[in-house]
Amino acid sequence: MKKQLFIPALCCLALFLSCTKDRNPDFIQEQWDFSGMWNAYGYTDLSGWVPIEVIEIVKTGYQEYSAYKRGGDNAVRSGVRTWVGTFNTNPVKIMMTVSNGVDQHEVELELVVKSANRLAIEKYDQITYVRRTE
Repeated sequence: MKKQLFIPALCCLALFLSCTKDRNPDFIQEQWDFSGMWNAYGYTDLSGWVPIEVIEIVKTGYQEYSAYKRGGDNAVRSGVRTWVGTFNTNPVKIMMTVSNGVDQHEVELELVVKSANRLAIEKYDQITYVRRTE
């Protein structure tokens, strides 16, 4: 009798866990592809706040992505990699290029995956990435 109750209970638990996995905000769905052109809001350069940066995100490995500035500013030129990260956790640990206009170096930050079309760096001055639709 115990075996007859144990197996259905185990099946129900497995089904429940598989259904809740996709609803977990910390879970990055593997089928999401973050490659493409994005608008970034919240970047700053030597003259202050930059209204919009155009960023191209490129898949460079299984879960690894690099982001490149397609419109440069006074701090980081166009074409320079602005960050790189492996999308296997949420938030994603990224290495971001920062500059004072003369010297460039990398700092480790966290990039939060809000959805397949929205990313955010919530530390410092809040940079938000929104996928371009055009």
